[in-house]
Amino acid sequence: MLTEHNTEHTLKDLIVWREEEIIGTEMLCKGIDDKIPFFCLARGSDEETVVGFYELVFERKHKKAYLSFPMTAVSDIPQVQQAIGKFRRTMKSLFTCFDPGDLEESCLPLKAQRARANGHKYVEVTAMGENVQVALADVEQIERDISSQTYARDFMLIDQSDIVIGFIPTLPDGRAAISSGVERELQHAHEAAKETYVIWTGKQTPSVFVTQTATAVFTGVGEAMDFFAKKGYIVSK
Repeated sequence: MLTEHNTEHTLKDLIVWREEEIIGTEMLCKGIDDKIPFFCLARGSDEETVVGFYELVFERKHKKAYLSFPMTAVSDIPQVQQAIGKFRRTMKSLFTCFDPGDLEESCLPLKAQRARANGHKYVEVTAMGENVQVALADVEQIERDISSQTYARDFMLIDQSDIVIGFIPTLPDGRAAISSGVERELQHAHEAAKETYVIWTGKQTPSVFVTQTATAVFTGVGEAMDFFAKKGYIVSK
């Protein structure tokens, strides 16, 4: 006799379970053979994440790159979003990329903030190609978890990369759209002895907190691509 059990899980349940799954899988991997690489990869919603997974498993000839760029502070600036989108697509065509923009829940705290400001009791998100309304209270319950997990996971993604590529877009007024998050990621990469490259497109000169942690600084994506090609870092996909 089969009995069907319908169990509902909260967002809190899911986000805690995911963190435990990552920790448990890494322990299992290292316990069986510590020479086998362990990678954390976001599922994302674009085809590039599927390609990235395939390359990590079957084609390890490509450099693994972590992409660092401002997110929350420029989310409402179309011009900057277009530049960031182009950067992400270009880098993913050259390297196996770990992209913080692929983390599905990264937008939830900002969406929750806007929902509260507008007096809404729900947050609208897209999941598996469908629009879904999530209770604001459920999202508020996991905001601290999202922030803490994002902080730790981004550093994990940096640690498992060969190189780190930071992209600093230009705001409409010509200033560089540098964020504290990007600066912290570049600093972590530098301290972890990673090759750290910065694409700085703003008019003003980058500060020493950028130049002193960077292996090289470029004025545009094209200049960076030429450099990577000369270094032999670009392998045909």
